[in-house]
Amino acid sequence: MIPRLRRPLLRSVSIPVELYSAIEDHNIRFHLLHTKVRLARGNQIFCPVCKFVIERDETVRGYEVTKGQYVRVEDAELETLEAEANSSIDMREFIPSEKVDPIYSESTYDLAPDKGADKPYRLLADTMAKTRRVALAQTVFHNKESLVLIRSVKRGLVLHFLFFKNEIRDFDAIAKGEDIKLPSEQLELGRDLIEKMSAAEFEPECYADKYRERVLAMIEKKVEGQEVKVTPPAPRRTGQVVDIFGAPARLPVVRPRDGLLPIIFC
Repeated sequence: MIPRLRRPLLRSVSIPVELYSAIEDHNIRFHLLHTKVRLARGNQIFCPVCKFVIERDETVRGYEVTKGQYVRVEDAELETLEAEANSSIDMREFIPSEKVDPIYSESTYDLAPDKGADKPYRLLADTMAKTRRVALAQTVFHNKESLVLIRSVKRGLVLHFLFFKNEIRDFDAIAKGEDIKLPSEQLELGRDLIEKMSAAEFEPECYADKYRERVLAMIEKKVEGQEVKVTPPAPRRTGQVVDIFGAPARLPVVRPRDGLLPIIFC
């Protein structure tokens, strides 16, 4: 079942919409089993000081201010600080779509018009598409104030939850080899390599989670009672520094979907 929520899109101009999760979780999840009885151990809370399992109602929230030192926080205290109940998505401004760095995207929901909202929904979606603008808005989701981006996609609206500025780590703090001076010849070779490996469109169907497929195949064999042979894992590809411009004449023309990366070792 696809989770959905109903809420108005605007305060001044009400456009009731439904939120549908746009993402399906395909992660493979395992339970922890007791090795002797092969049963799931359940969710238990173990106190490392008292050395025994405690009940959930014996716990309280604590915020660690220094190593091993906690400030106790009651649920009632947090409830007084929660964001004001807000069932609407309040648009703040419209900006060019290319001005939003993808690093801010957190999760995605599809927006569908609720009953009687087809016309204003259609007007907003088409207008945003023609102006090539996206909307920045704010809402309260799961008692948390959230920043969201709404954009027009395939004549519909999609909502992206965004990280706030202070949730993004400073990329300038990472060394990026800025002191390296590249000759124009190498820059030209790099451009040619990118051109050879370029595609006109993003085709997601050309890519798949091969590890997930292998895990599911192994589980299916176990279900069928087949023996699974354990082989040593392939060695990690580490060591030598790669020079992709050392011998450009030997670079093959490949595409990313071939699963190959043309590299030349120095």
